[in-house]
Amino acid sequence: MTWAIFIVVALVSSLGWHRAVRSKGWANLGATCTSVVVFQVLAFVQLGYLDPFFMIGMAMSAPVALLIAVLVGALVKR
Repeated sequence: MTWAIFIVVALVSSLGWHRAVRSKGWANLGATCTSVVVFQVLAFVQLGYLDPFFMIGMAMSAPVALLIAVLVGALVKR
């Protein structure tokens, strides 16, 4: 279930960034950063405390968010 939430967050973030920014590189970077941070904030809200290993979680989820952002960027028309 966690990955499903993360994928939805990454898709929404990628769509928003690719529609707002013309450069695909900046849109990919922004979408990746936003996805990872929003997911960690959602985890904080759900847990009630900051996960002690949140930095590792961010590092592990960033490549997946970047992959989603690149795939969305390939599909979004400008």
